[in-house]
Amino acid sequence: MKHYIIYNQQGKILQNISTNENPNSMLLFGNSILEVPQPLLDFESKKVQNGKIVGISAQENDFNYDFNRYLEYPAIREQFGALWHDIDQGLFGENAKQGKFYTTVLDVKNKFPKT
Repeated sequence: MKHYIIYNQQGKILQNISTNENPNSMLLFGNSILEVPQPLLDFESKKVQNGKIVGISAQENDFNYDFNRYLEYPAIREQFGALWHDIDQGLFGENAKQGKFYTTVLDVKNKFPKT
């Protein structure tokens, strides 16, 4: 079995793939693929540059947490729906911290903390 990473045009590593398939037959949706000796465990701190995996700088890491949060947050309409239901259930003040809107956003913020 061979191991690959999929990365976007900016070099951000999106996913590990292990397969026996020909990588040229995979749908990449404008992304690129690179064969690696083994799956990357901590690819959030790395990127692909000139066909090689390199670490990212602190400045890029600051951007990455924000970008990762953006990708992880639910769609705005879902957030507004959760907020409406929380308000409809009378969740205000400290009680609002038990609502779906607050806990969903908090989970994302905890998953991708500011550095």
